[in-house]
Amino acid sequence: MTHQSETYGRIAIGACAIATLIFALIEWFNPNVLLPIESWWMMMASFGVGLIGVSLLSDWRSAGLIAASMVFGISAQLAHKSPFWFQSLNLEPSSSISIALLCAIAFQAAVGMFFVCRPKILGSIIAMLAKLGWLRVAMLGGILGISSATMMQGIGQNDLRSILKQYAYAGGFVGINLLSVIAFSISLPKESLTRWFDGLPRWLSLPGQGNAVGRLDQALPIWTASFVLLASGLLSYFAFQHTPHVEDEVVYLVQAKYLAQGMLSVPEPPSVESFEFYLMDTHNGKWFSTTFPGWPLMLALGTKFNATWLVNPLLAASSILLAHSLFKSLWNRGSSNMIILLMACSPWFLLMSASLMVHTLTITLILGAWVLLVRARQRASAIAAFAAGCLLGYLFLTRPMEGLLIGTLTGIWALSFSLSWSRFKNVVAFGVGCILIGCGLFYFNAYLTGDPLSTPLNVYVSEIWGEGRNGYGFRENVGPPNWGGVDLYPGHNPLEAVIHLQNNFYFLNSEFLGWGIGSLWLASIFLLWGKWTRLQTYLAAIVATTLTLYSLYWFAGSFYIGPRYWFLMFVPLVVFSVAGLETLRFRMETISPNALVSQRAYATFGLLCVCSALIFTTWLGLNKYPDMRGYHGDYIEMSHSKQFQNALVFVHAEGEPEYGSALANIDPTFKSVRPIFALDLGRDVNARLVQAFPDRSIFFVNGRNGRSDKVEIVRGPLTRNDFLLDQPETAN
Repeated sequence: MTHQSETYGRIAIGACAIATLIFALIEWFNPNVLLPIESWWMMMASFGVGLIGVSLLSDWRSAGLIAASMVFGISAQLAHKSPFWFQSLNLEPSSSISIALLCAIAFQAAVGMFFVCRPKILGSIIAMLAKLGWLRVAMLGGILGISSATMMQGIGQNDLRSILKQYAYAGGFVGINLLSVIAFSISLPKESLTRWFDGLPRWLSLPGQGNAVGRLDQALPIWTASFVLLASGLLSYFAFQHTPHVEDEVVYLVQAKYLAQGMLSVPEPPSVESFEFYLMDTHNGKWFSTTFPGWPLMLALGTKFNATWLVNPLLAASSILLAHSLFKSLWNRGSSNMIILLMACSPWFLLMSASLMVHTLTITLILGAWVLLVRARQRASAIAAFAAGCLLGYLFLTRPMEGLLIGTLTGIWALSFSLSWSRFKNVVAFGVGCILIGCGLFYFNAYLTGDPLSTPLNVYVSEIWGEGRNGYGFRENVGPPNWGGVDLYPGHNPLEAVIHLQNNFYFLNSEFLGWGIGSLWLASIFLLWGKWTRLQTYLAAIVATTLTLYSLYWFAGSFYIGPRYWFLMFVPLVVFSVAGLETLRFRMETISPNALVSQRAYATFGLLCVCSALIFTTWLGLNKYPDMRGYHGDYIEMSHSKQFQNALVFVHAEGEPEYGSALANIDPTFKSVRPIFALDLGRDVNARLVQAFPDRSIFFVNGRNGRSDKVEIVRGPLTRNDFLLDQPETAN
């Protein structure tokens, strides 16, 4: 084929990719023919077509074809999976391009089989598995197999057939994706691969190279942190719509606004029932959020700049820098590079950092404390140790149980290095910092409940569910009276703990890295074949205590952003995954010393990470979180509109998501000109608010309530006299 023909071929394929992308974007923003999930799949398919064009007629063409088939197939697999609740798979044709999606999966399988299903290659794979040990290979398969689907939905519905069907679908998809990964690895061109990786160490340190500095090593943490800030910021603004999506986030924002004004509570509103919302409480004339103060205090900084949505992305970027500094000191530069790259490609990390939830702050506080403790040990600095204690004391203010857990384990770790008085002073300073800041929680409790040992949250839950319901342990009087399929049994028992454990492992295996073969491959390889160090043993203790602690809790907590109660395990799992990659390289090089194992492993690792960021993160970001559960951003626009300045807006809301979307945008002190969004509860209740705010214009609006695309103004603006003269009976 002539050079001109090659050029025309690439141009034609590129034009096809661009045309597909443009069509998909048009359909996404203005649906006419395709469903949103189908438009998303066509966006992904356009990148696959582009891969074919880029690699066509080069020695990378086979690898490019396989990578493209993975993009086609994995995105088609996800298009058949619900992103909500239990993420059930359904392969029954249900849309205009269902056949095309199934064909994409079949194409991926065919390409993988073409490259892998050959006697010589299959023989080599079997011989390799035998050398690894069939028992441990079976254990690896068991770990990944049992976490490939969740049993919780099927158990709740008493439907064994549904469970088996989900495992069959998931197992088939994992098998196809594993074929593709093997095919990609063995198809990489030897000469080009060698040339690329021979020059790489001059630019970037890799694991096992000590602390030799490559040309890009100094810049990598900054670039990676910048990518995380940009990616999570875009997800926060556009996918999460910089608005709450669960009740916790609503009350965090309300709490942040009055904390920003130096208040631990606000005076009780004239009509408390007009602002009734889950996790909001009143006591002795005070109105307040019942959540712990650490995270709302951080969000309060964001309220000063009207950018609460940016707080978590900034914390996530900071955690990248902290993680690199920490593991460069405790491990080596190459491994710390891999750790932050893996963090940056994790859908779990990016999506959590795009939300308004607390968990990114906990990771940042822990990493910051550990960095300071390492410096305290290196320099015998009691000041650094004290600062580390303050950070973990703040963690106690944020999530007390996790603060207690991490503070205790970190203290034990610090004591293990205290072989001299100068270092023991660091432990004392660390403890003083923990206690000094952590004691703030007892003042917070006493101010709101009158008892330093009674948290507002526990008092509130006891009032609405019953005494001691928000607790740990296996007993009947714990948890809500009825939360349906997300809380299977009354109370909490060992069977439910096992079901929650399996359910959370599924979400962890799915969302931790977002790999089509499962996210726990590398961590499991390290667990089964790796050599443990002191660092990894300490991190394993965090994993074990986290699993134990939350197995005693009545709620799984996995239906918003992965198994969020397990987010303490994120950094340990990243470390185990990087150690697992090193273990895999070492084992494979021992078995096949001349197969360019390291180069193939790193290249395949890179492909999986790119697919994760491109496919899995956007699948959830674009298809799950916009308007999730009925939360939306209309009230943000209303709160900034001149029309609603100094207004009292009565909202017809049919559920907490609708009113939560509104409540998150009020000034809880009612002192600013921002609109006051109150529930429309009828003439008598509404009149109390009108009398309390006589100078405000009055509006009545219908919320979306799952039926409309926009909040609708029903009446207004009205004056106080208009309201009193002509007020029809309305109520939620």
